Formats: sequence, structure tokens, C-alpha cells
Amino acid sequence: MVENNMKKGLSIYIVLLISILSLSALVFGLYYQFGQTYYPVYFPVIPITYILIGIHPCRLISKYAETNEIPSLSSMMLSRLLKIIFSLCVLVVGILLDKTHAVNFVILFVIYYIFYLIFETKLMIKLNKTK
Repeated sequence: MVENNMKKGLSIYIVLLISILSLSALVFGLYYQFGQTYYPVYFPVIPITYILIGIHPCRLISKYAETNEIPSLSSMMLSRLLKIIFSLCVLVVGILLDKTHAVNFVILFVIYYIFYLIFETKLMIKLNKTK
């Protein structure tokens, strides 16, 4: 049973990983096609951030499937708050390190953030429907 739960969390993480890498390839391809003058130097930090943030929901799925209990609302909200704080820290550091491409960095960061929120929302809806 535990092995199936781990596989479920791992398969969800692999879907997230493939999705983020596909989006990164698309963005890099667009920058390559239209010129790299606006390419943020620290662009790879954005996908890495969301790959790291994506680990938590997948671990939550595995843990939830093992114990068959619903996570408390306060733990879910704390988790969201920590993700937002971590994201804002990465965003601010990225802007401060590369001020010439700050607007492009912010736009890409917001695109990835929306993409991740859609993924996480679908995941939580799926998780709540199974119970």
C-alpha cells in the first residue's frame, strides 16, 4: 500500500516536472527565435523554484494516501503562505540581481506562478474528490 502511495506522489511530481520543463523549452525557444536581448540572465531560477515548490504537494499526496486523513485547513494555509513567501523572496532577489531584465523576469515569474497555481488547484480538487 505504501509503495502505491509513493508511486502516486512520484507520478504527479513527474507530470509537474515534465510540464515545467516543456514550458521552459517553449519560453527558451521563443527567446531564441525572437532574439535574446530581453532574455533574463537568471531565467533558469524560475523553473527550478517551481520544481522545488512542487515537491511539497506531491509529498502531501503520498502522506494523505497513506493515512487516509484530510490535512487540516491551518496546515494547508501555512503551506500556501510559505510557498508565497519563498516565491516572493526568489522574485525580489531575481529583480535585484538583474535590474536590466527585471520586467521580463517578473512577467516570466508570473506566468510560471499562474501555471503552478492551476496545477496545484487541480491537484487539490482531485485530492478532495477522492475522499
